[in-house]
Amino acid sequence: MNSKRISKEQVSKQISDFLQNNWLIAAVPLVIILSLCSLISLLGNNNLWDQLGIASNQSSRVEQYSQNLETIQATVQTTDGIKHLKLEIARTPQERSTGLMNRSLLASDNGMLFVFENEQMLEFWMKDTYISLDIAFLDGNQKIINIEENAKPLDTSLRYKSESPAKYAIEMNSGWFATNNVQTGDSFNFILE
Repeated sequence: MNSKRISKEQVSKQISDFLQNNWLIAAVPLVIILSLCSLISLLGNNNLWDQLGIASNQSSRVEQYSQNLETIQATVQTTDGIKHLKLEIARTPQERSTGLMNRSLLASDNGMLFVFENEQMLEFWMKDTYISLDIAFLDGNQKIINIEENAKPLDTSLRYKSESPAKYAIEMNSGWFATNNVQTGDSFNFILE
């Protein structure tokens, strides 16, 4: 039996020679693997799906959750005209306490209307809330008292407060109020049954 030992240097040289002569064979699988990794990363990015206007896997969970709450159509009069939006209504203490917790997606021009029995000083936080939000506080006449912008997801150290007693609060995706030129002093219009 003839045994032949190959040194590490010889193995390295053989691999190097193979790659130099057959680089295309070695590169194609690497390119395919990297492309698949990028594709998987993009497919899992819900913000990409939302920006493209395509429903993500998460949207069915959001829709399923939101079907438990009553929704209304609302408008807000701005200096640019009337803006239309769809609001889920949180009326009960439990609904208000849960709010938009545990959601990873909120469709554009959709939000949540928090309804309180009386005008009072309101305070919100972002416990278990994964979406960056803006919060508008409204008086009993549905006029905006103040808007708290860019509430940080999952941050329980900050509180977002009404500047005076409010009867309603509206949560929208972060930037919605500024994008639609909705400002303090503007009035919403919605009818609650």
